[in-house]
Amino acid sequence: MSIIDLRFSTKSLQQLQHPTTGCQEYRDIHCPHLRALVYPNQITLAFRATINNQRIYETLGTFPHLDIEDARLNTMIRLGNKKRLAIQSRRHTVEQAINELWIPDMQLYKKSPQSELSKLNRHIRPFWGKRRLCHITPGEIEKFAAGLRPKLSPATINRLLALLSKICSLAVRAEWINHSPMTHVRYLKENNVRYRTLSATEIPLFIAAAEALNTPAADAILLALYTGMRIGEVCTLKWDYWHPDAQQLLLPDTKSGHPFTCPLANPAVVIVQRQAQLALSTTWIFPRITDTTRQLSYPRETFTRICRDARIQNLRMHDLRRTFATRVLQATSDIAMASRLLNHHSLTATRRYAFHNAADSQAVVSQVVDSYK
Repeated sequence: MSIIDLRFSTKSLQQLQHPTTGCQEYRDIHCPHLRALVYPNQITLAFRATINNQRIYETLGTFPHLDIEDARLNTMIRLGNKKRLAIQSRRHTVEQAINELWIPDMQLYKKSPQSELSKLNRHIRPFWGKRRLCHITPGEIEKFAAGLRPKLSPATINRLLALLSKICSLAVRAEWINHSPMTHVRYLKENNVRYRTLSATEIPLFIAAAEALNTPAADAILLALYTGMRIGEVCTLKWDYWHPDAQQLLLPDTKSGHPFTCPLANPAVVIVQRQAQLALSTTWIFPRITDTTRQLSYPRETFTRICRDARIQNLRMHDLRRTFATRVLQATSDIAMASRLLNHHSLTATRRYAFHNAADSQAVVSQVVDSYK
């Protein structure tokens, strides 16, 4: 239908005939950027403008809840904000924001963005890549999260929402959009606290299964158990970090952002010496078998095989670090020492890893109850 010019007033809008289907648009002759969109059951007042050859449509409210004078005032305010209109006229997509804003930011401030890149490529790019940032609403983002709920954990979905939030925040800072649609999006409740550690009977079984494989990947996993280091740190160890006289590894750069001196017990020293005798690489302590010029990749398959051979279930790679932390606390009752050996910034981080086993808890409870008598 063609646009009809009309002098907007309460009476003139009340007398308009509603179409049985579709929408009839009217233009206020006193304020041409103010439009009345007449539908079968309601009248919507809207702002219309063309900036940089781009049409801007923005709903102001419904008539008569929004009166004509307030609608004209809102229209004039929007026309006066040239900067806001220029931003709205842009048509940047999520894919552009990822490539031009997010990736440079990650390269500058993130040590290893591989995990985030994987999430982007698997979930965000396929769903949001071609969408224009200015058209995304909080409701659409929450529907996206709800659609992932059957196959992903709340923690993983929240990481995806955090990535979207970062992308939108960078777009706001670059003045690609006025505000982030993530502002009103609720994150899911997480219940991902994990208490699993290797028990006293499982530890020798795990060690025996790893030693039986006799591969750099298996030795890397054992070193993670013996030192409490993150497996990512173990896989990237270089011979330059090894100081045989002091029997320690000096990591110049870690996740915490600080250098870390890692003391080694005899079993850990034996592992490093074994790799030195193999001399597979002059750079990496644990190189790839197929390409010794490259560092060991994440040894997921080797870890699965060790657990299978040792008949250990429900164990994750990071549980080795938690096991080490727990054993340090059992041996010393010194959480500051555990925090230092784990290279944590604060004791709060260490408390998330270190859990005394059930036997210790049972002994303490029994001692307290016995004191009641």
